[in-house]
Amino acid sequence: MTRYLAATRAGLMLAAAMLAAPALAQEDAAEAPPEAAPPADAPLAERIQYWADADRDGDPAAALAALMALQTEVEADPSAVSARQRGELLAMIGVAHYAQQQMDDAALWFDRAEAAYAEDGNAPDKVAEMAINRAVLMRRANRLGEAEEAARLALAIRQDLYDEPHEEVASALGTLGNVLYSSGRYEESLDLMRQALDEQRAAGPDDAFEIIKRLDSLASLLDETGRDTEALRVARESEALARAHLGRDHAWYGYVLNTLGQVLLDLTLYGEAIPVIRETLDVRRQQLGPEHPYTAASQMVLAVALEETGHLREASALSGAATEILEQHRDLMDPNTLAGFLRTRARLAASLGEWDLYAQRIADAEPVLAEMLDSQNPALAIFHIDHAYQLYRRGETDAARELAERWVPILAQKLIPANNDRVFGELLLARLRQLDGDAASQGDALWQTVDPVAAQLVAKLSDVRAADRDIARQASANSAAMLLYLETALDAGDEDRAFGAVQILTLSELALTQGRATDERGGGESEAFALHRQLVDTNRRLRLVERRIALELSADSEEGAAEALDAQRAQLDALAGELLATLVADHPDFIARIRPQPISLERLRQSLGEGELVTIPVETTFGSWVVQVDGRGMVWTSVDGESLRANVAALRDAVAPDSDLGAFPAEAAHALFKQLFPSGLGDHRQVFLYGGQSLASLPLAMLLTGEARGDLAGAPWLVRDAASQVIGNLAVFAAGRAQGPLRAGDISTFAGIGGAELPGEAGGEVQLAGLFRSGRPAADSIADLPPLVTADAELQALADALPGDDVLLVGSDAAEENFKRADLSGARVIAFATHGLVAGELRNLWEPALLLGTLDKDSGEDGLLGASEIARLKLDADWVILSACNTAAGADGGAPVYSGLATAFAQAGARSLMLSHWRVRDDVASVLSVETVRGAASGLSRAEALRQAQLALMSRPDIADAAHPAIWAPFVILEN
Repeated sequence: MTRYLAATRAGLMLAAAMLAAPALAQEDAAEAPPEAAPPADAPLAERIQYWADADRDGDPAAALAALMALQTEVEADPSAVSARQRGELLAMIGVAHYAQQQMDDAALWFDRAEAAYAEDGNAPDKVAEMAINRAVLMRRANRLGEAEEAARLALAIRQDLYDEPHEEVASALGTLGNVLYSSGRYEESLDLMRQALDEQRAAGPDDAFEIIKRLDSLASLLDETGRDTEALRVARESEALARAHLGRDHAWYGYVLNTLGQVLLDLTLYGEAIPVIRETLDVRRQQLGPEHPYTAASQMVLAVALEETGHLREASALSGAATEILEQHRDLMDPNTLAGFLRTRARLAASLGEWDLYAQRIADAEPVLAEMLDSQNPALAIFHIDHAYQLYRRGETDAARELAERWVPILAQKLIPANNDRVFGELLLARLRQLDGDAASQGDALWQTVDPVAAQLVAKLSDVRAADRDIARQASANSAAMLLYLETALDAGDEDRAFGAVQILTLSELALTQGRATDERGGGESEAFALHRQLVDTNRRLRLVERRIALELSADSEEGAAEALDAQRAQLDALAGELLATLVADHPDFIARIRPQPISLERLRQSLGEGELVTIPVETTFGSWVVQVDGRGMVWTSVDGESLRANVAALRDAVAPDSDLGAFPAEAAHALFKQLFPSGLGDHRQVFLYGGQSLASLPLAMLLTGEARGDLAGAPWLVRDAASQVIGNLAVFAAGRAQGPLRAGDISTFAGIGGAELPGEAGGEVQLAGLFRSGRPAADSIADLPPLVTADAELQALADALPGDDVLLVGSDAAEENFKRADLSGARVIAFATHGLVAGELRNLWEPALLLGTLDKDSGEDGLLGASEIARLKLDADWVILSACNTAAGADGGAPVYSGLATAFAQAGARSLMLSHWRVRDDVASVLSVETVRGAASGLSRAEALRQAQLALMSRPDIADAAHPAIWAPFVILEN
């Protein structure tokens, strides 16, 4: 992910405006008006009722004119109708004004309607309805104090009217919640939104439409307040209900899709988000037309997501078309948001090397931004600094420096030192001065300028108060800045600084999680972990209060609101300070693990034994390197990133489910080996892989150390010469080898889970092609999954290979409800032999999951143990074996590899993992897992045990295609 993803949030906020005008409370009109209007001499009450039953939306202007004519008659003879009838007429006039965006007039008419209903004395429900309408109007006009007063009046009336749960009470709770949200009172708003949903479920459990609206509002608020995991769960439920009960042609289906897409993007789950955003865009094109600004906003959001996943050409085309539309609707957009979109449009052309198009897009954007933004506006400066960066990448350093010298000082003046854009600009300017040979940008003088700037990034990535996911996002968002620091260090010949930059460029949520995994032995939550969880939550609440203060929303609130906010901020700040001080004083080792500083090159070298090599791929858009470290030192090699990624893609295609097992791209496997190991393996017999983007999707074992001659069985695979494993955290790795080999005294309990009993039968013989371990292709529902024929035997064999007690949950005993009740706190080795599902491969599956099944549809479980549920487990496992398909995959196609089930199990307390990079045949999974565990139990390291199991498998004549890497190479060991 790049530093530019901030544009996504702005784009989604604009796209969310598709909700347009808030709904007013009003009586439902009939589907069609009466055949003919009553004659002009009909009683007024009859003519008012006609319009109450009519479809007034077809011609709002004509409807308003007719209603105003009726009002003139009523004013001439008020006694001709009852107070309630007058109220209904006045309310319809208010709605008609609202429909034509005449907000002030609408408010006046609603006030008059409320007074008429109050005069009637028997219409408190109507008084509440008008108060709701006034609250909606005042909220939209940002008169939030008046909006809150009206919303609280409506809620009080409705709570007095109804003793039992009622949908009108739910509506009033939701309205008040929205008002408080707009006021920046997020926690209060969240409480009300939860109450509104509970009230609606109790009042109308069969009213799917109202429940969908409540779920959608709650999901948006959860996402906005940083509760992203819960937001995802609620957004999924909303989407599923909307699809089932409303259908894709309903306007609200577009709304809930938009919310789900926003939540997924905020979680950086691009592979899951992109199909949702595409469908949102399709819905909006159908409902609003392709030229509507809200359609264009969704199109821009899709472009940013596609850019993050490398689909640059489609992203560029989408962003170009969308920005042209949005430029015509500047009144709907914050200028800073439009500036971000224009930057994105230009950047995508540069990323494709289409420099003429890039120049045109820059030229088109400059006058627009000059008209919209002040010359000292940071957004304008950021636009020009991004342009300078693209010129630098193209080698036009003189023009780049001229721009940087002009615009970077504005950011230094306007933004705090830790601001990401300021840091990026200052590092770019320092790099350009270094290239120009400025005396003040060489030697110690260079680092006196650059180090304090880079330290701002390091401090962010060491923030104990922030959640792991937020730290990983910061690292990704600042990757371009850290790449500049890396290039500066390499050009200066400073290996230590370059090595530090590499560690920040490769920082991931998995690396942070592995630092904390060792803290929860015994299955319980340590004091340090509990303190840190409380600190992160307090910091989250503090950020929300500070956001509210920054919005300056207290001016329209009650007297003393600003002082109360300041007091709340001070209280939360003090509490966060106390918690942090306690952690620092009492648990310094814990802090060092969860927020490790980049380690020195010398520290890593000292941790390596004879014959051990650490390989670190650094892949970026603008350059790629391979860093190799052993006990003798470090070697840097620049590689062609495009060629590297092409080789990886060829090998991934060769092991895809529909691949031809009679062929293999041996040239790509050998070329990739030479890129990663330009001097060969030498005397290295243990290779550790750290980091990487595309390279993290392949096991090193399947590379060819030489040219393949003859059949694959005799090919010179890397696995023949060296064991390989993945490490997730360099600091933890360097601190000492974690577990080492398994020995009898180390194992107190083995737990095996799998073989879920499902409806259906396995069709035909086992094949590689297919969606799941057992080879059934294209299943799109749980009921279609085939049974796992060898799972129970595999788990029993694993149990037999290990000493100590066993816990086996097989077949129906493996049901999710049983698994969650089982005590696994003493299990040191846990194995899952079940279907491993990748997000998006099953209908309604939105996160990676293990399939366990369920015994009872009313159990409250869905039979899928998702990544978010796994992360909440409390384990004390030295080793978790996922004998299932594709379990090394990231949460989606755009997320880093190992970010799905791997990170979830690390969060749960697993200290090492055995994972698969692609779908594994059922018979092969059982052989590799059992033989690897047997080897580890005999004293081999896990990586060496897997190596020997793979070598033995590829020579077995009884296993079809055993010599092909698609069969023998899927598993990797991930441990520190």
